[in-house]
Amino acid sequence: GGSFSTDMVGYYYSNDIHDTVFFLPKVVMDKDDMVFGKYSPEKIIDLQEALDNKTITMDEYQFIYGLSVWIYRSIAVFRNTADDKHRKILLYRDIPSDSMTGEQVYNTFLDILISLQKFNEQNQNYFTFVLKNIHSGFNKINWTKTISQGRAFIKDNAPLYIDVVNRKKQVNLEEELFIIFFSILHYMQVRYGFPVNINYNFPLITDDAFDNYLEGYGEVRLIQIRHKYFADKQVKMWQLCYDFFNKQNQIQNNRNYSDHLLAKDFNIVFEAMVDHLLSEKDKRVDEMNLKDQIDGKRVDHIYAWDGLMHNENEIFYIGDSKYYKLANNPPSNSIYKQYTYARNVIQANLDLFNQKDKTGKKTKKPGEDYLIYRDDDTEGYNITPNFFIRGHVPDDRNYENDDLEMKGDMEKKVHFENRLFDRDTLLLQHYDINFLYVLSVYGSEDVLAQEAFRLKARTLFRDRIIEDIRKDYSFFSLQLKPLKVDEEDDEEEEVTNRDRMNRLVE
Repeated sequence: GGSFSTDMVGYYYSNDIHDTVFFLPKVVMDKDDMVFGKYSPEKIIDLQEALDNKTITMDEYQFIYGLSVWIYRSIAVFRNTADDKHRKILLYRDIPSDSMTGEQVYNTFLDILISLQKFNEQNQNYFTFVLKNIHSGFNKINWTKTISQGRAFIKDNAPLYIDVVNRKKQVNLEEELFIIFFSILHYMQVRYGFPVNINYNFPLITDDAFDNYLEGYGEVRLIQIRHKYFADKQVKMWQLCYDFFNKQNQIQNNRNYSDHLLAKDFNIVFEAMVDHLLSEKDKRVDEMNLKDQIDGKRVDHIYAWDGLMHNENEIFYIGDSKYYKLANNPPSNSIYKQYTYARNVIQANLDLFNQKDKTGKKTKKPGEDYLIYRDDDTEGYNITPNFFIRGHVPDDRNYENDDLEMKGDMEKKVHFENRLFDRDTLLLQHYDINFLYVLSVYGSEDVLAQEAFRLKARTLFRDRIIEDIRKDYSFFSLQLKPLKVDEEDDEEEEVTNRDRMNRLVE
């Protein structure tokens, strides 16, 4: 009926239209299937046309374009880090090109464009330094040639030269590489809309001449000048330029050329992104099968962190990522499963706590093999914190906002209302996380930012639960009151007091 729907997210180069196609995640759409709350997807499929027709603003154009590239980067990182089981959700095809050492390098066309853009952003100081060296003495007068070749006019007994000869250099090979590099960036900007900064006055290759480069001359010319480059940055720049023209040559000469990187179930990629920010490798999780539970359920996020009663005692925190359209909430069956996860985790630890050999000796070590949920102070169980974490795109579309926003009140399941620390007390919180922040930190592989967020999020989850519990409960430490009694009645009186204490607690 003139429309097509796909559950894939990612990048595809189409030879039919000689352009890149991006499949965006549904998180950019609201519950009415509108983008930015006002555009139907059909009207902005051709992003450049939508901009030219003023259907969308320049800010919206740049946001969607930037988001597309970040989506690709996140899937690329997932591809390199996921295990074989989860990598099966990906569809990908790369075309090889030769590196400077003669080895084959596998990239998509978009990989090369991103690498060119990134190299430009990270080497601004280098460009300034080289440009200064290349053009030092560029406009100084060569007096020897000026006097020997020119005619002088005498005025006030002093010679005046109308035509002077500058020490203008021929374009050297190093400058030629820079001209080719910035000409490629200019082409990326015009042809594919890449936001690149070209702040240097190199004479760019004209459009007609650049078409010749795209049709094969660029690859040939770079091979001719390859032997001139030894410095690391020059070698890297040469390789990027060569990869660009090599890919362009393949596209021109292969009518069936295409490359792509697509995720069939992007919710799994989103889970991996959030899990990478929250969790780390824990042998106890693996040995007890806490992620892939025995009943077939799978936990998205689980990590050991400070317990609610004492910092020195760890308990497991359990989370579930939700990848929905804007404003959608977890359904009731997801909430039910989340409580089941907590029961399973508690039981798995208790099973190891009670495990003994034939002599009655315990076979597992607390802390090393399992976590102790039994708490001596309360004679109860440490509460297992549970949380949903849902991705959303904030109105200001800010990639740097790492805030976690709590949605609604904490949900609580209990058996006895006033017996907080029993195995039937289960707590659940709901949080929104900035989808753009997760994308950028995961896609950029910024380790320091990831570690900082991990500490911030874990501290927040714990503090919010303690804060909510304090609203509903008052806590007291009970001690036996010392009484004066006769020595012969001392033992009997102590038992009586203990009985009174037990009845009070019950």
